[in-house]
Amino acid sequence: MKFGLQYCKVIIGIFAGIVCVAGMPDTSIAAWNTVVDGTSFNNVTAFQGKWSYDYPYGPVHNGGARMNQTNVTVSSGMVTLTSSPTNTPNEGTNQDGAPIHYNSGTFYLTQPITINQQYPIWDISAQFKVPVIKGTWPAIWLDGVNSWPPESDIMEYKGNSNCWQNTYDGSWQTQITPVQAADTSWHTYRLVAVLENTTNVDFHYYIDGVMESEQTSTTFVGSPCWLFIDYEMEGAGGTPGPNYATYVYVSNIVIKCEAVSAATGPIADGVYKMIARNTGDSLDVLNQNTTIGSDLDQKPYNGGLNEQWTLTYLGNSLYNIIGRQSGRALGVINASITNGAGADIEDYAESNDQKWQISATADGYYELINANSSKVLEVSDNSFVNAAVIDQWFAAGASHPQLTIQPLSQTNFALIGAFGVPGLSYMMTGTSNLSAAGPDWETVTNIVFDINGNFSSTNEVIAGTSSQFFQLVLPSGSWASNQQRTFRKP
Repeated sequence: MKFGLQYCKVIIGIFAGIVCVAGMPDTSIAAWNTVVDGTSFNNVTAFQGKWSYDYPYGPVHNGGARMNQTNVTVSSGMVTLTSSPTNTPNEGTNQDGAPIHYNSGTFYLTQPITINQQYPIWDISAQFKVPVIKGTWPAIWLDGVNSWPPESDIMEYKGNSNCWQNTYDGSWQTQITPVQAADTSWHTYRLVAVLENTTNVDFHYYIDGVMESEQTSTTFVGSPCWLFIDYEMEGAGGTPGPNYATYVYVSNIVIKCEAVSAATGPIADGVYKMIARNTGDSLDVLNQNTTIGSDLDQKPYNGGLNEQWTLTYLGNSLYNIIGRQSGRALGVINASITNGAGADIEDYAESNDQKWQISATADGYYELINANSSKVLEVSDNSFVNAAVIDQWFAAGASHPQLTIQPLSQTNFALIGAFGVPGLSYMMTGTSNLSAAGPDWETVTNIVFDINGNFSSTNEVIAGTSSQFFQLVLPSGSWASNQQRTFRKP
């Protein structure tokens, strides 16, 4: 992870006042574009309109297979990639000089994927059945057109039933998830990538609708990437591989991106925290849930990703608001227009209930108004209770909620660990007051050690705190003093 990254933050509060929207309305608006839909695998003609065979740089890469168009079969909404032993000595070598033992198939999207201010959100999903035996190495992944890194592995199997989801920008971030029946049942693998600022992109990796990992990476902003659906052999999959034909099946691939105008809104695009002025508590996803429909509440701000939100201007004074931990959008449950309907997180679909007007008042405050219901985001019943529900309510004169914007420049720090158990999950908890009796440790993030027993995690320095303390909680729930660290500002 990186040091010295800067986040733009916001404190959002509630107070009474009169709304006054500054400036003329902007007529531009964002569009949620479908780059690839489910029809691109219908037949060879549709396939070749979006995809190309092999790699852009030829038929071999870093595995033990030579890619051939004849090993890619397209029919009735499904692509089959076939790998067979060559049974020919001296078949040649890959780009690293290792011997070729297989003929196989790979294809890539002819339109490179670029994450930038014009295209700040990408959503890529596909269904696969993949072999999980030694020597097989199927994947769907992003790779830099002009350089490596960047790399993002949406799904990767390396000779067994563990799915790897990785991001590389000079150092690896890795999530390893066992998947049952990966070879015999269809599973959906998904990436939601959200531009965070001018240097960072948040990657959210899902399997069958469950978010498995959030990883933040540099080197992607403005860097075009190829999207590969790849059936390599041996290499990371191990040797020797199978001496018979094996198959990868792919279907239902959908690729969407948000195209945003160059116009700017009342608040700059970026990552924010949202703090209720009357309580001092932050807009939070209850219990750090990441599933669709998870409720929102208020909690004391502790720097967790569940308390951080990425705002992207859509035009017409509207924003989408994406949770950094979940990669899902702030919306209203069932797109309700009634008073008291709760706020939740949802898969982003650019629906009206996921669009929020941020209106400036005459004295530096804002209100957050749902585009679907025209109602205002609020803490239910003006409650001061920890974990009070967040809902919507009509703007009731001078008593309706409004927001105060206070940008904060926060420096991040990195936690780096080694000598862990590869693939084992730990929970990182934190507190700003270790000297207090029974310090209140709150979950910051989950850590998974990579194949080499290493991990890295970028964390925010919280304003107004002289020290921050962290510990890794072992799977058994126990911990030791050598797992605790203190970080102090210079």
